[in-house]
Amino acid sequence: MNVRDGGAIVAFGLALVAASLADGELLHGYGVGPSAFLLHAGLLYVVLGVAAVSASDRRSLLVAVGAHAAFFVLACALMYYDLVYAPPEYGMVPSPVDVIANRSQLALALLPVTVGYLAGALGRAGKWRRETPLLVVAAAAGPVFGLAASLARGAAPGFTHVVFVLLGLGAFVAGIPLYLVARRGVPHW
Repeated sequence: MNVRDGGAIVAFGLALVAASLADGELLHGYGVGPSAFLLHAGLLYVVLGVAAVSASDRRSLLVAVGAHAAFFVLACALMYYDLVYAPPEYGMVPSPVDVIANRSQLALALLPVTVGYLAGALGRAGKWRRETPLLVVAAAAGPVFGLAASLARGAAPGFTHVVFVLLGLGAFVAGIPLYLVARRGVPHW
């Protein structure tokens, strides 16, 4: 991937981070609301863009998995900072296991972003046909498993349920054209 493509991914990520900070809050490291989701999606785009600049399309799977793992560590560190080093006056301090369990929900919910990067890299390399069904399943299953983990941990089923279901449906609907295009082959312009 060239610097321009990676720079565009980073710029989009920074725009999402700026949008998350627009409501006046500095950090949303422990939330699952829209601002926290935008912040973490922006961080994932920045990490993915920086990693993508330094790698070729042949190593796209390694870049995607590494960037998602780095994002997960960054999200855990951000939540831990928010709740342990700068705790809210009314909150309690979570254990590291609670932090990891909470942020795994967000990492699963943002799996379609990583899958989208991987699909683009595979499409550029002309290798879509074999991997496409797996990518569609991964993109749709990430938010669904995130919802299951969130509800199992006792999250309120109202707003959280709607957010995760919409993410899963959006990923599935976006995956259908990906699969159909991959079956027909990549058009050469």
